[in-house]
Amino acid sequence: MSTQLGLTWRLLCVILSFCVAEAAGSRVLYITTSAGYRHDSLETSAAVLKSIGDRTGLYDLVHTEDLSVVTADSLKQFDAVLFFTSGELPLDDTQRAALTGYVRNGGNFGGFHSATDTLYSWSDYGDLIGAYFDGHPWTQEARVLRAVDHPITAGLPSPWTLTEEYYQFRFISPFQTLLSLDTSSVDLSAPGVNASTFPLAWTKAYGSGRVFYSALGHFEGTWQSPDFQRLLENAMRWFLGSEVLAVGNAASMSPADTISPGSIISVYGRKLGSQLLIDGQPAKVLYASATQINAVAPQITGTSATVTVSGTERVVRVQETTPGIFIATAAPGAVTVWMTGLGTGSDISATIGGGAARVLFVGQTPEFPGLWQVNLEVPADLARGDTAVTVAGAQTHLII
Repeated sequence: MSTQLGLTWRLLCVILSFCVAEAAGSRVLYITTSAGYRHDSLETSAAVLKSIGDRTGLYDLVHTEDLSVVTADSLKQFDAVLFFTSGELPLDDTQRAALTGYVRNGGNFGGFHSATDTLYSWSDYGDLIGAYFDGHPWTQEARVLRAVDHPITAGLPSPWTLTEEYYQFRFISPFQTLLSLDTSSVDLSAPGVNASTFPLAWTKAYGSGRVFYSALGHFEGTWQSPDFQRLLENAMRWFLGSEVLAVGNAASMSPADTISPGSIISVYGRKLGSQLLIDGQPAKVLYASATQINAVAPQITGTSATVTVSGTERVVRVQETTPGIFIATAAPGAVTVWMTGLGTGSDISATIGGGAARVLFVGQTPEFPGLWQVNLEVPADLARGDTAVTVAGAQTHLII
């Protein structure tokens, strides 16, 4: 292999990232420090959250009661922070600023049960979580209602009968109620009742971050309930789930959301994982990270296909060809083009400098699936300089 060709291949490896990289997994910090009442369900809650992360592959759980972890540098290592806490946690001003800054700048924050019975003396925390605990008039079996259709409430029964310690709240900042107490299932004249509405789960925005809170979780039986575990998994998927933003030819991403059989494609998004299905068929993954997957599309048929990554789907168009050029190099009298999306590779036309160019060779490279090599003859009368090279409609420029 010539020095120039060797450099070209190494450059292609960099451009295409032809190695499977481990996608960055999500990390979730779960803090159960009790500066007030300590719940018997804390250890069960940690075990359940860990099992959901292990089963779904969504996240690794880090469980601690050591508040020294609440620093700006430490929180950057986590994709979500969850509290099942109580009382006036001993967080200094720097730690408090780190927590609110983390969420305000796009972090995820979740709270369970007594996370609203926490940090009454810090008004910013009340604004973050949305409300403070204001008594629990009932500890009994009652009915929980789904207040709105939302990804977090998907699949939950309504009504949902559950034995719990039901809270009422002093409201601090607006939120979207997901679950509420069916007031017909409790005695509104019971001692201590001073509210008329009783939200039991909600979401809210805090700066650029997302907040989820569930008032449920006093008893171990709640955490062991399949329906509550469904709520937890849905919430974690809402926090951490993948999102597919764009799909296309890896060389050009044009046309948008369009792929062709056997071509190298790129998928861009968030929390993508390392596996890709197209119409249920596994695609050969060449590179994977949390935000990008490069893969070879299988031999799909039809005019559309469903791209699935970590349970997230995106429907794209299917065309016979989606030509895109990765790189082209010039040698005396010839141009070599590396590209993808040529379909069967038949009837390839090319131009150099606007004039027709003779195709000397077209073939897929054995080293890299989906990658085509096209050799062109440079017209003898071509003026030297910056020149447009077009193959099958895809264009690039190089100095000839």
